Amino acid sequence: MIKAILFDLDGTLLPNDEALFAKLYFKAFATKIAPYGIEPNLFIESMQHAAKMMINNDGSKTNEEVFINAFLAKSGKDLSEIMDVINDFYNNEYKESFPALSKDPVSKEILEYCKEKGYKVILASNPLFPRIAYLNRAIYNDIREEYFTEITSYDLYHYCKPNPKYYQEILERNNLKAEEAIYFGNEPELDIKPASSVGIKSYLVGSNGISSREMLEIIKNL
Repeated sequence: MIKAILFDLDGTLLPNDEALFAKLYFKAFATKIAPYGIEPNLFIESMQHAAKMMINNDGSKTNEEVFINAFLAKSGKDLSEIMDVINDFYNNEYKESFPALSKDPVSKEILEYCKEKGYKVILASNPLFPRIAYLNRAIYNDIREEYFTEITSYDLYHYCKPNPKYYQEILERNNLKAEEAIYFGNEPELDIKPASSVGIKSYLVGSNGISSREMLEIIKNL
């Protein structure tokens, strides 16, 4: 019996131009942080280094802890000292990146159906960012916070995609067996293969997989 439905965000619920979004995101974030003594190019290099370290996290720390430590090692700047500035960025300037985000009205329909039927709904986007980053992007697509049982943010999780332990951590945190969950994602290597390897039935979404409308039909036929 299926109890939980897991969704990736970019390319699954949001059909984004990820390259353009990343470019706008880094530019806006670097501009926000520059007055606090971090040169923009060094900031971007430090962010990229921290992302790599999170992806290789061995599970001994949360991804947020790994991020802060890796950023400090690369830039010499302790981001924990300016977390209020970072939080302000995600609530304000971060939204300057949103013109790169496409909208899919079917996503809202899917999540409303899941909530109506009582499924646990987990936003299983790669946990490289704080909760507010995923949530504000979802809200831009008319997707409300109340739709989600959990959002896999970097302060909660100890692994990242494509590590299968990330998917195992989702199951453990939500008291689920693999056969009680299904997953929708758009990346074969990041999403489908590792999720399937821990026993979660997974569906490829996007240009090489199913459409959002087909995703809804699969869920209705569970």
